[in-house]
Amino acid sequence: MSTATLDGHRVTHARLHVPGWGVPWADVTLDGEETLSGRVTLQLADLAWSGSVVSGGPGPGGRSRYRLAGGAAGWGRTAPAQGYASDAGVKASTVILDAAAAAGETLDASTLPAATERVGAAYAREAGPPSRVLELLRPGAWRVDADGVTRLGPRAASTYTGTAARGALDAASGSLTLAADEIADIVPGVVVDGLDVVDVAHELSPEDGLRSTVWGRAA
Repeated sequence: MSTATLDGHRVTHARLHVPGWGVPWADVTLDGEETLSGRVTLQLADLAWSGSVVSGGPGPGGRSRYRLAGGAAGWGRTAPAQGYASDAGVKASTVILDAAAAAGETLDASTLPAATERVGAAYAREAGPPSRVLELLRPGAWRVDADGVTRLGPRAASTYTGTAARGALDAASGSLTLAADEIADIVPGVVVDGLDVVDVAHELSPEDGLRSTVWGRAA
C-alpha cells in the first residue's frame, strides 16, 4: 500500500484536488495529535506537494485534520487596492508581479507576459483577492504547481505511460479511476487512454489504498 506523510507525520486519509487551473487544495488526516502551521509538504506516494495550512489542528480520537492550499495559500487572501499609471502603458508583468507579492506567492518569471504587453495607460487593482488580477489578465491559464510555484500559460501536453490499473470509463461524467503507486505524472493536461484530463483528485484511505480519479474530455 502506498504511504503518505505531512511534514514527516503519518497520513491516514488524504484527498488532493488538482484543478485544471487555479489553486489546488488538500484535506489530510494525521495519525496523531500534531500542531502544524505555515508551509508544509504532503508526500503522497512519489508526489511531493507543497502547500500551506489554511485551517485545522488536533482533534478528537487522537487524530489531526488539516485543510491545505497550494503554495503560500495567498491568492485568496485580501490585499489592498493599488493603482498604476504610465504614459508608455502599464506593463502587464508589473501588475502580475505586484499581485504575487501582495499574495506572498512565488511566481515563475519565465512565464510572465512579454515586456511589450500593456494593460493601458492606467490600471487599478481593486481591494480583494490578488488572484483577481490573474483571472482578468490570464483567465483559465494560471495555476499553482506541486512545487508551490505559480505559473502562467497553458500546461504542457503529455501522454500517460504508467501502468496504473484502470477502472471503467464513466462516459456520463467523463471520469476514469486509476490505481497506481506512482502518481506524479497524473496531472491536468495529460492524456490517459484518449481522455484529455482537465481535473485530478488523488485519494488515500486504509480501505481503498491510493486512487486517482481524472475528469476530462475525449482527446
